[in-house]
Amino acid sequence: MADEILRKRMEFLGPSIFYYYQKPLNIVEGRMQYLYDESGKRYLDAFAGIVTVSCGHCHPDIVNAVVEQTKLLQHTTTIYLHHAIVEFAEALASKMPGNLKVVYFVNSGTEANELAMMMARLYTGNLTMLALRNAYHGGSAGTIGLTALHTWKYPIPQGEIHHVMNPDPYRGVFGSNASSYAKEVQEHIAYATPGRVAGFIAETFQV
Repeated sequence: MADEILRKRMEFLGPSIFYYYQKPLNIVEGRMQYLYDESGKRYLDAFAGIVTVSCGHCHPDIVNAVVEQTKLLQHTTTIYLHHAIVEFAEALASKMPGNLKVVYFVNSGTEANELAMMMARLYTGNLTMLALRNAYHGGSAGTIGLTALHTWKYPIPQGEIHHVMNPDPYRGVFGSNASSYAKEVQEHIAYATPGRVAGFIAETFQV
């Protein structure tokens, strides 16, 4: 079965969707922290994927909530009213500091970063964005410019985006000297941009 799935995948899916291992796992089931392949072999899932399974696989409380909601209403547009979206927004806003009280719901981290970049540019009237080297921010037409890893980039126009040094206290060129990294950002703005920045985006936890 796995060989046939791999054959069809290579035939019908784009080459940008890569896989790990010479013989990739064929996952057929998940329960909490475990995944199971077609032979029933169990694996501890310490990876989870880009869209993280933060509550485990097929958590019974989540499965039940999804089933009950699907029985009642699967989807409606924001053109109409529904209590769930405002209640969820209110709950999120209550946990945020200061004036961060407005919520924008999106589908992915990539879309969130696209929206953040667009809002920063519209609000400031500036185009230049700064991002840290070695960071991943998405693979869409806009966020691919913010991404600073050659393995995730393509030779296409990527807008007015500049990458500054990642303040890595272990492998960074300035070690744990925060002021040197800050000076590098300041100099980059002074010498490599028009001097007016729309926004700065940082992937704070890097591997």
